[in-house]
Amino acid sequence: MFPSIEETRHLLQSLSESYAVEVKRWFDPTQPEGQAKLIKTLIALRNNGGGRFVIGFDDETMRPVPFAGQQPVRAVFVQDEIQALVSRFASEPFEITVQYVDHEGEEFPVICVPAGVRTPVATKSELKDANNQKALVPIHAVFVRTLSSNNTVSTAHAQWRDWPRIAEVGSVNLRPWPDRIAA
Repeated sequence: MFPSIEETRHLLQSLSESYAVEVKRWFDPTQPEGQAKLIKTLIALRNNGGGRFVIGFDDETMRPVPFAGQQPVRAVFVQDEIQALVSRFASEPFEITVQYVDHEGEEFPVICVPAGVRTPVATKSELKDANNQKALVPIHAVFVRTLSSNNTVSTAHAQWRDWPRIAEVGSVNLRPWPDRIAA
């Protein structure tokens, strides 16, 4: 189940990164570097048990950054295109939704990943940079939201320290529904 627009508006008013929230400045989702951000972050949020990817805010100050694109935000961050990208690279396709949220007079895309993961999702394809030299997204990678990389919550390859948390997220979703509420 996805959060309501009102819940997302509230999130933007008191924004901070967490296991369930990734924040990034504007980027071009049609370029390999931007696609890599989408793939890694959305898979990491899925492996975390769901969350939101907030685009257009500085990830240090949590303040909005003006959009400098030539097209409207909705024409740049298109739900069907982002969904197709996730489906092409995720070992297990999962649904996303893009909410377009007004904040301080500007519109920002917030990509939502629902809860309900049962098994970790890995990458099933490789994405290379524009020169076809460097792998931006390697094949068989499991991305997670973690503290292991730099002691702040970020998206990274799963390390041995992350697997207990990954297993816990999946096991909570395997329990019968009444037991999940108590967890």
